[in-house]
Amino acid sequence: MGSHRRYKGEFYREPGTYYLTKGWIEHGGDPYKEYLKLREMYDDEKALWLARKMIEHYSRLVFINTGDYQVDRYRAYARMVAEMFSLRFEEIRGSDSLIKKLLAGDWDEDFIVLEPGEKVEYWMFGE
Repeated sequence: MGSHRRYKGEFYREPGTYYLTKGWIEHGGDPYKEYLKLREMYDDEKALWLARKMIEHYSRLVFINTGDYQVDRYRAYARMVAEMFSLRFEEIRGSDSLIKKLLAGDWDEDFIVLEPGEKVEYWMFGE
């Protein structure tokens, strides 16, 4: 989304949100891919029931569009997943600003910077 602040705003506005991006669609997991795995072990009805149970506390699926690619096929996939699992579909504009700041060494409040040997602690992520 471009910043921790923007993510927190979305999270507090609607915490039951499942996010999809081009990268997650191509390389990650999502409810539809889980359903396909479950179909290898169970019949369609049980596989769908199990997949829906996995995301029963979600009400919205958000497709994050960074505009860096042809989005039609990814948007269509995200819509299909939302419909299949009865989630409200929304699309929001994403940003590559975090990647740019990371590469430029502009590590502001969106980053946790550790010294060598320092351990990551939960409190470092803020509220």
